[in-house]
Amino acid sequence: MAETESDTLIGQVVHDNLYIRSKIGAGGMGTVYLAENAGLREKKYAVKVLHRTLTDIPAFRDRFYEEARQQARLSHPNIVQMYDYFQVGDDFFLVLEYVNGPTLADLIDTAGGPLPEKQVLQIIREVLAGLNCAHEHGILHRDVKPPNVLIDQDGRARLTDFGIARELGGAARSEAGMTIGTVEYMSPEQIRDPDSVDQRSDVYAAGVVLCEMLTGKLPFDGPTPAAVREAQLARAPPDLRADNPAIHKKLAALVAKALCKDPEERFQGCLEFAKAVDAYAQPPVRLWAVWALAAVLAGGVGYYFFVARPDTLQAVHGHARAAASSYALLCQQLKTLRMKQDGQRLAAEVGDPALASAFARQIAEVRTNMDDFALTYARQITAMAAYDADLVQQALATRPADAEVADRDRYRALTVADYRRVTSGAAPPASRVMAAACPY
Repeated sequence: MAETESDTLIGQVVHDNLYIRSKIGAGGMGTVYLAENAGLREKKYAVKVLHRTLTDIPAFRDRFYEEARQQARLSHPNIVQMYDYFQVGDDFFLVLEYVNGPTLADLIDTAGGPLPEKQVLQIIREVLAGLNCAHEHGILHRDVKPPNVLIDQDGRARLTDFGIARELGGAARSEAGMTIGTVEYMSPEQIRDPDSVDQRSDVYAAGVVLCEMLTGKLPFDGPTPAAVREAQLARAPPDLRADNPAIHKKLAALVAKALCKDPEERFQGCLEFAKAVDAYAQPPVRLWAVWALAAVLAGGVGYYFFVARPDTLQAVHGHARAAASSYALLCQQLKTLRMKQDGQRLAAEVGDPALASAFARQIAEVRTNMDDFALTYARQITAMAAYDADLVQQALATRPADAEVADRDRYRALTVADYRRVTSGAAPPASRVMAAACPY
């Protein structure tokens, strides 16, 4: 929708009960308005109207509704809740929770330099918590950046603009001539092939955001988008301490790991990243105190059991959560595969060979993505199998605090079953085997 058309919505009631009061802003995906419930004006919403350059894409309707349904399932304190989605005429609407507060980009601009470390650590923890929730539901963000982080009146970070970009990535680029994402925050693999990314691409973007909060600067910048892309692909991350000597070397190393060019060398998920942030933020324990505690608890055995063992358990938990996330992402791709196969069949039925061929290419791309997620899953399962079996069993027997979400329980159960098969001598499951066990 062109901006001049969009502005005619102000003062109108849409979908029977949404009164459009004013325009909040506009971005690559659409225009956002402040709306009120027509019968209860105290209830406010943010209503996003998607650009028609997106909604004119063939087969957009199915992708929009499928991904909107996925996004509506994300209920988390650090994610802006989506309440409804609908179509009126040629326009597509998302009804979101209204957050009355600035964006993280506003905070950085106002500061004109680094934000206070305490505030930075709180914000990045909350951003990572929101991303981890999405990844466990099989949803990638793919456009993590300060303008997409809202800070509410309690100072809590809230992620927005979830979901739609992920499903539109391939189609939007090939059919509308555009790429979803912001190059300053895009991982090298997202720049090379936007349709072949996993949760580690969001880890990279969160690392860029963390760097920007700590230094007031982007780690990779340039006079043109092409120059930024080249820097993202080839230039090593900058030394944060050169820009801000007050940054502790451990924190700088943590950011450097998140910004590794090779996704295998990064944090393997947002949970692992968040735990590293927490470990840095905890007050240091003096070595003599550790040894004294170990001696009191029973010497060397006590040291292993009470000091080293929790760290090892944490590592196993990290592998298990990363494996479950990879499984969830593969299953999400399976849903996309089925939609594209339906599109290919429909194109064949109506006698449109060009459209059928386009769907065939997209199907091949989705299958490649599924194979990549299966490979990542296999690596995590294999890593778990390298630990002491009793230790892994203890870790797997501990149900996560958020496991009341049915999807997470299902993927966790699949991960546990595959771990047991691998430790019995079987190979990690192939992509097709994992797909056959997907819960939908």
